[in-house]
Amino acid sequence: MNPPEFNTNVITELLSWIEDNLEQPLLLDDVARKAGYSKWHLQRTFKNITGLALGGYIRSRRLCRAAIALRLTRQPILNIAIQYQFDSQQTFTRRFKAHFNITPAAYRRSPYWDASALQPPLDLHMTSLPVPHMMDLPAFSLYGNTYHYACPLEHVSSVHAQIRKRFWIDFLKKLTPTPSLCYALTHYEAGDREHEPVDISYTITTESPAADHLTHIEIPPGRYACFHFDGSVEEYRDFALKIYMYVLPNLKLLRRDGHDIERFRVEQGDFNEAVTQLSCDYLVPVLDQYSPGDKDGC
Repeated sequence: MNPPEFNTNVITELLSWIEDNLEQPLLLDDVARKAGYSKWHLQRTFKNITGLALGGYIRSRRLCRAAIALRLTRQPILNIAIQYQFDSQQTFTRRFKAHFNITPAAYRRSPYWDASALQPPLDLHMTSLPVPHMMDLPAFSLYGNTYHYACPLEHVSSVHAQIRKRFWIDFLKKLTPTPSLCYALTHYEAGDREHEPVDISYTITTESPAADHLTHIEIPPGRYACFHFDGSVEEYRDFALKIYMYVLPNLKLLRRDGHDIERFRVEQGDFNEAVTQLSCDYLVPVLDQYSPGDKDGC
């Protein structure tokens, strides 16, 4: 009998492999062969370690990926169904509605994003998740520059982390003195290009019109889930992903229309190549459904 840590390591490696192959046919026989177990033993081990059925987990992850594609791209529903290995749009619609209690078309059209049924990728080594404070912000003004870029859906996180550093360097070098507090507003929109289906606008701002070239931006009043971050640049690259894939589903929060807002404490030299640490608040616009304690924590 294999020791528990051996089984956990096997399942950890298998989870990563599954995540990389969700757009490929994944018969349980093939998955078992990859793990080096019999199909029966793998299913039992997977359930014991994760609490989930292997086949159900794969299907839920595909539906989760499909749901994100529905919200962030304009790909036809049939194309999304085929991409994630459903044999027809009818089968996909039936499975999607059973999982999310809404049809794919209605999910795409919804004015808010219900993350409650999203199945995040399992991470057996994740020890903690960011905890939000709910806050109600009045309308306020910011002043800044907006940068635009596009990329494939699967590369949004990595491309965003790489390219925004260039935007920050460009923005801050034009301001003297460097403001102590800056904001970044991120907005995702479905694009029209087949290979770069997500259009992203990234606006870097300050609270005062420090230069003539800055554009005035009015932020409407609303409720936000506010997450505080102190840590390395490397850790921050996955911070928003944790919020969207783990925290929002766990808390059953509904994301309303609006920008994600990052509020950075900036020092001279921040966002150059040498920066390794960040301190910021990450605000997600949400509907009023959850109040975990202090509303003014951020």
